[in-house]
Amino acid sequence: MRTYLDTREYETAIVILQGMLKAVPESADLHYLAGVALDGNDNKTAAIAQLRQVAPGSRFFQNAAVHAALLYQELEKLDAAIALIQEAIAKRRKIPSSGCIWVLFMNKRKTTPKPSKRSNKGWPLIRKTPDSIFGLG
Repeated sequence: MRTYLDTREYETAIVILQGMLKAVPESADLHYLAGVALDGNDNKTAAIAQLRQVAPGSRFFQNAAVHAALLYQELEKLDAAIALIQEAIAKRRKIPSSGCIWVLFMNKRKTTPKPSKRSNKGWPLIRKTPDSIFGLG
């Protein structure tokens, strides 16, 4: 699969991944790869749908959440991007780059909402994680 993605043969990768997902529909790895291939094929909406199916226990969860949020941003759906990152932080507390992405989206929105229990969930992670602090600079 990596060969198809590395050589940008996204349509071939999508066909193969669709067949594999029929056999193993709960595979987080396959959903992540399908999301990447669909994004490469410029089908952002379908890519987001696949990336959102990556479970919090997966090693690809952080990458999938950030990737999907960035696709939402490209589609000019900033509120959906923010909501997705907040949801990802709530599901899996140790996602420092997701917290960083959340802050960047909030800054891009240009109207910072009033602090709430939900929106503050990412802040302790950002303050305690050096790579998040350096990622902001």
